[in-house]
This record gives sequence, C-alpha cells and structure tokens, in this order.
Amino acid sequence: MKTNQYLLLLSAMMLSVLGLGQTGTGVVFETDASYAFAATTVDSTSNFTFEVINDVGAEQTIYFSALDAPFSLVDNSPLVIAANDTASVTLQFQPTELGSFSGSLEAAGSVFGSATLNFSGEGIQVVLEWTPESLAFDTTAIGQTNSQIVSVTSSGNGDGVISGIEFSNPVFSVDSAASAFTIAEGTSADLTFVFAPIGAGNQTGTATLHTNDPNNAQVIINLSGAGISELQGSYCDLILNESNSPYIFVGDITIEQGCHLIFEENTTVNFNGYTLTVNGDLVCEEEVHLVGDGGVLNTHGLFQLNGNQSNKIQVETFNLNAQGPVNMEYT
Repeated sequence: MKTNQYLLLLSAMMLSVLGLGQTGTGVVFETDASYAFAATTVDSTSNFTFEVINDVGAEQTIYFSALDAPFSLVDNSPLVIAANDTASVTLQFQPTELGSFSGSLEAAGSVFGSATLNFSGEGIQVVLEWTPESLAFDTTAIGQTNSQIVSVTSSGNGDGVISGIEFSNPVFSVDSAASAFTIAEGTSADLTFVFAPIGAGNQTGTATLHTNDPNNAQVIINLSGAGISELQGSYCDLILNESNSPYIFVGDITIEQGCHLIFEENTTVNFNGYTLTVNGDLVCEEEVHLVGDGGVLNTHGLFQLNGNQSNKIQVETFNLNAQGPVNMEYT
C-alpha cells in the first residue's frame, strides 16, 4: 500500500473513532451527510469548513453544483486534488431575511465518485429591549454594597446574548451568579448590578453591554451612587483613612476572624454608642481619634497601637474589652 493511501486509511479510521462522519464514494466529504448552521442574524454570515477527500489513486478535478442564496461557497471553482489527498472547502450561510432555509451541495469527480451534503439554517433578527436605561444606587456605606436590576427582553426572532460587560468605574460591577446573559426568544431576564464604594462621595460611571442585537450591538447603562462613611455590619480587611474621615457607626460592627481593621493616621472614628467587635487584628496608627459615646470595643486578636510621645492616639468615652494581646509602640 502506498504511503498516501495508508495515511488516508489511517485518517478515516481516526475519524470513525472520534465519531466524525463521512459521505460520498470516490469523492468524500469529511462530515456527516447533513449539517445545520447555528441560527444566524440577518445580514451576517456563518461559515462551515470541511475537508474534501479524493479517495481514488489518480489526480482528479472536483466539480461543485451551483447553490442558491442564502448559501454559497467561498470559492465555487473546480478543485484539483491529488490522488488520495484532501482539500478544504468553506460553505457560507448569509440570510437576508427571517426564516428557515435548506439546500444541498453536490460534488462530482472527473475520474470517479460523487458526494452530497444537505444543509439548513435559520435567519433570525434579535431585538433586545431593556429597562431602566440608567441606575441610581442607594446611598451606600463604605465597605457595603447595594444592588439594582436591569430587565432585558428578547422581543425579536432568536435568543438574545450579552457576550460581555465593560465598566468605566471599578466601584460598579455585575453579579454574574444573579444574572442571565442569554435571554430566550420572547422572554425577559435580569442583570444584577452592584455598587461597592471604596470612598465617600458621589460616583458615576457606565456599563457597556455587548449584544447580538445588530441595532444595539452596544448598550450603555448610566450608573450613579454615593458612598458615605457610616458603618455597620460585618467586614473583612477594612481600612479607615483620613480622606473619608470622620467615620460614624450606625450599628454594631464585626471584623471577622482572620481579618483586620486598620485605623490609618489622622482618622477620627465615632462609635456613636455601638459596639465594635474585632475577631481578627486591630491596628491604630498615629493621631487616631476614637470616640466611644458610650460604645464598646471588644478585641479578640492583636490590638496594635502605634504613635509617639507628641502624637498620641486619643481613645475616650468607651469601654475597652481586650481579650487578645495589646501592643503599644510609642516612640
């Protein structure tokens, strides 16, 4: 057996093992006898490339039948293939209107053989609608989050797909676990957006949605929210700094185990009568002013106080319950 014939036979055996089909005799299409294009948006193109095998021991020219729109070959000219060799052919589906379409491609060899491939495709027109067109998040404390929803409806023909979302401001994001990025035809689904301020003050930004709606390939959602220095609830690795000072507690605060709370230099924190429980480590830098107003500070991890003789940390009017080690480093 010649080398080319052996390689062709081996290739056919591998395709059989992999579950890939073949159709034709002498002229062989390396694909199943039928192929269905994925639903394709009107005025766009889907391609299907497959191999044509000359399964005889002589060079021959392969002739292809003419195709009716919306199907075509990228190159419909006769294809010369050496003995026991292959060549690639690309079939295109270019719908210009809605609907289902089908056709067949026939090939005949100048020496021997023929093959037929049946195919089908659906032309779709995705139309997406969304509400609201902008989101104003609730005023949110630093370290906390607020969520708002945009509802997206696929009102056209075919499933709507949101392939990606880009944000202009990192304090805004999308909750992927609580969002749907494929919207079935005739249904609605929600996108859950999240505001997580890292500083006090007003924040604005945009979310750019990339979709398969040809008339709305990019959907821009305007975002706005305000961060405030009011704190309550549970935190991990929380840093309070001068730029967002003063901070005021509006509820009890818990720092989770294995986490830390850092009061940076020149920061004022008013406990406002609430309790701060630090199950991890608490670090206070120079010129920190802690006002309790009857509040309670419980520390279970390391309580680190840093300062010097002239810039002492001011700790007043609250109860300290230090159950972990207290380290005061004054210079």
